[in-house]
Amino acid sequence: MRIPLDMKWPINFPNDGWGEFSWAHNNVHFEAYTNPLGSESPSRGLRMCIGSSYECYDNAAWNEVNIQNDITNLNNYVSNSPPVTLTGGCSDEECEFRASIEVNLTAKPWYTYSEKKYEPCMLKVLGSCVTKASTTYDRQYKPDCTGFTIDEFLALDLGDMDFSEYVETLSEKHNRSSTRHGQDSFNSSYLCGDGIGIYGLLREPSRPNHCPS
Repeated sequence: MRIPLDMKWPINFPNDGWGEFSWAHNNVHFEAYTNPLGSESPSRGLRMCIGSSYECYDNAAWNEVNIQNDITNLNNYVSNSPPVTLTGGCSDEECEFRASIEVNLTAKPWYTYSEKKYEPCMLKVLGSCVTKASTTYDRQYKPDCTGFTIDEFLALDLGDMDFSEYVETLSEKHNRSSTRHGQDSFNSSYLCGDGIGIYGLLREPSRPNHCPS
């Protein structure tokens, strides 16, 4: 599984140097170099660090990546552990690259289950079973509700999933909530309205306690 990391930054920027533009996925970090505004011969700059955010805080942990020429080779590896490829290029104004980071994912089960096998004896002779009933199984299913890691979620193809039932459930909840709110507003207006609802029709009006005075 490859996780794409898209990076785009201006070559010239008011704040020059490393780190004004940065990107990361898990333990793979990138930082771009920006030149001062008005530079006549701006340089391209991109560096990479493999490690935790704490480890990459130290400048010694960064290695500059050669992006002086545009990269079209899809097998241009800039790291082997984890495997990371880099493609892209720069115009006179900005750079745009994509890093592809390989991650190892294992299939996530939706549930686990335990199984017990039963073969009850129907007839015993001299303490030995000579006739057994049909084999039955007792399966206990337990859903896996541990959730997804970031890599596992990014690996999901949401476009192939049918969310219609979930959306319909949300719509029903919203409609019920709107109906209750509308009924509460109607009851308050009808019971408390001056000369409009029940309160206004009473010969000797007695305003309900919940009505504003």
